[in-house]
Amino acid sequence: MPQYGWPPKPIPHVTAALRDAGSARASFRRNAAIALRKAEDDQRGHAIEALAKLLEDADRTVRIEAARSASALGAGELSESVSPLLESPDPDLRIAAMEFSASTDSSGDVERVRGILEKDEDAVVRCVALETLSALDPAETRSACRTILSSPDENVPVLRTAMVLLRSDGDREDAGLFHGILGDPRPGVSLEAAASLAHLEDERAVPRLLDEALHPSNADERFIALEGLCRTSDENVHDAARRKLGSLLTGRWEKLLWAGILASTGDMEALEWVRGQVVGRDAKRAAAAMRVAGLCSLVSLVDMLASTARDGLDGDEDALYVEAIEALGLMRTSAAAAALEPIADRSGDELARAALEEVKRWTRS
Repeated sequence: MPQYGWPPKPIPHVTAALRDAGSARASFRRNAAIALRKAEDDQRGHAIEALAKLLEDADRTVRIEAARSASALGAGELSESVSPLLESPDPDLRIAAMEFSASTDSSGDVERVRGILEKDEDAVVRCVALETLSALDPAETRSACRTILSSPDENVPVLRTAMVLLRSDGDREDAGLFHGILGDPRPGVSLEAAASLAHLEDERAVPRLLDEALHPSNADERFIALEGLCRTSDENVHDAARRKLGSLLTGRWEKLLWAGILASTGDMEALEWVRGQVVGRDAKRAAAAMRVAGLCSLVSLVDMLASTARDGLDGDEDALYVEAIEALGLMRTSAAAAALEPIADRSGDELARAALEEVKRWTRS
């Protein structure tokens, strides 16, 4: 991420930003570019005009923030100004330009994004290229991901990104590809392969995931393993969950996932504990508990999640609407689909519709 110095200067109001966009000082122009992403409809035309000039600024940080603001505004009319940044020697500019391409569905950028994916030397840039391609051309992305997974010497972050994107399709025919990588000596690669197999409900993932969950290389990898185990139904995993829940050394976030795993077996004590976290006062913990309920397909909590979503639609600002919808979308049960259908119809919300389609895809398969 680009560094802009310290202390940071305050971000101006949109009206002031329109003035500061022409400042002689780069820091003022950069902050103006940031502020313009908050432009209301009646200011949008002036904001677009200012951003068009800022995208040609001599200062790289100004151009980066201008591209990000163009993305935030969905300013497809600026594509001719942003697209050339895909070929910038600056990796941050290439990333900002690809984020714009994805947010504005700039299909004309597919060839250049594909070129970045194939030839760029920066691993982070290539990961963003894969994610951008998934927004612009899903079929091309599937092909690219399969090619990457067939290249054993590929860069680790790129391999992991490809696995995450490919498994999201839920095509069980890709299980062979993931299984072939399961023995990779690089721990992060083998773990992501196991998580991908678990997503497809392939029990061959269990030994690698269970090993990482019980003997983690770091906290982030442990939670990847635990979320994967939520998709399995192996008795060894259930035994481990009972042991971990009985240990005073199990942290509260880790405990939540183990409780979800055990609740999925019908353990009422574990189920009630998860339910208590969902309705608790701690919003962060409630959101995490909702996610666990979704990953573990806890059907008993469907009505509670649907009620939370409906409260959000009715204007309850404290209701965790997004978290409840996402949790329902993670479930693989017809009950979740039935709960989402009226919510999606009533809200017309893209998030709810996408969650419904995801649940239906898994319940059909």
